[in-house]
Amino acid sequence: MLNLVLGRSVHKDLIGLHLGHPVPARRENACGSVAATRWIVAPAAGVLAEIKLPSLRSPEIHSVELLKSPGDGVSPPYHNADRLGCILALGSTRGRAEQAAEDYLSQIVVRVQAPTDPVQS
Repeated sequence: MLNLVLGRSVHKDLIGLHLGHPVPARRENACGSVAATRWIVAPAAGVLAEIKLPSLRSPEIHSVELLKSPGDGVSPPYHNADRLGCILALGSTRGRAEQAAEDYLSQIVVRVQAPTDPVQS
C-alpha cells in the first residue's frame, strides 16, 4: 500500500538505507490518492464454502486479494492468518478511500459450513 501511494518501493529504500545510501527525497503523494485496506473475514469457524465478490467494482477499488479457497478451514480473525482476503481502495481523501473499501466489503458474501457438513456446490 505504501509503495502504491509513494510511487516507489519502501523495501528498496530500507535496504538502501542499511547499505548507507540516502533515502530519496519525499515526493508528495505520488499517485495523488490516499489508500485504505479492509480485511475479508469469516463470520464463524468451519469450512469455507464460498466467497462471492460483487460483480461491479467502483474505480476506487484498486485490488482484491483472496487468501483462502473453498474447502479451507476458517475461523473468525484471532490471528493474521485467519483473514480470508484483503481489499485495497484509493480515494482523494481518507474518508473516500475508507468508504469505498467499506462499501465493497459490505457486498461480499462469505458462506461457512460447520466442519461436519458436506460442502455443497
